[in-house]
Amino acid sequence: MKKMIAIFAVIMIFGFGAGVFASDLFTMDKSNLINDELVPLGSSAGIYDRFDMEAETDKISASEERSGGLDLDESRVNQGVVAVKFDYNGENKIKISIKMGEQQVYYNYLEKGEYEAFPLVFGNGTYEIAVLENTTGNSYRVLQRWNTKVGLEDENLPYLHSVQPIQWERSDNGSRIALELTEGLKTDSEKFMAVYRYVVENLRYDEKKIQGLDHTYVPNNIETMTTKSGICYDYASLTASMLRSIGIPTKLVKGYGEFQPEVYHAWNEVLLDGQWILVDTSFDSQQLENGKTVDVVKNLEDYHPVSVY
Repeated sequence: MKKMIAIFAVIMIFGFGAGVFASDLFTMDKSNLINDELVPLGSSAGIYDRFDMEAETDKISASEERSGGLDLDESRVNQGVVAVKFDYNGENKIKISIKMGEQQVYYNYLEKGEYEAFPLVFGNGTYEIAVLENTTGNSYRVLQRWNTKVGLEDENLPYLHSVQPIQWERSDNGSRIALELTEGLKTDSEKFMAVYRYVVENLRYDEKKIQGLDHTYVPNNIETMTTKSGICYDYASLTASMLRSIGIPTKLVKGYGEFQPEVYHAWNEVLLDGQWILVDTSFDSQQLENGKTVDVVKNLEDYHPVSVY
């Protein structure tokens, strides 16, 4: 059942991260309220500082359908990324299906005529990539299907790239600030804490934003950096993008937390010292605004993932 939940996950965004904050506490000094005791301290730095984000044009498969031209960019599949471009000439909703064995996830294709990158997070093996067109109601037809073999150069590479839920470029304001915040720091743990503090101390949870969103919503990290506000999905995407931009593998996870088990939520897992730690910047940001102490590293048992990016 879990593997089928992914197709509906994006629709449930309306439940993302409820919470209340006290605006009069926003300017208070929060540094003494952050408990980083469980953050690994022995992590090395620079392991993933330089990885190839560029596509190779000789690894692009092109096809032509009545609905428009379709391109599949397989140049980075061994780094855990595939990209699709569809010059769609219709008006129906388009989804991208990524499947390996019994595991499957669906994405909305949003940028007509542009490449959109999607993560390959099911490990090594043969993936089926399919483009689906909505016909009526919840029914879709397959327009194109490709099989691509993935042999990851490193199992953590999928969590470094810019992909649809976590879009970033090195020239982005978030990437630039992450680089400035971490200049001179020696370990990934120190770099992580610098980015974490920036996010939880500078962003506000926007309760009203969720009311105007639909099922196609994807965070815009440039906008989040400008408004310094967002829902949990925005917090998790910005946190991941900033950390990825400085070479720290970071997952964006959607699912449920014990603190609000009925609300669909988003958080992060960060690779430090060879282990994945769970962090929840939107929850911590709201707690800090209420003057409450937070533990940076959360208990894995208190969170129940549905989808990982």
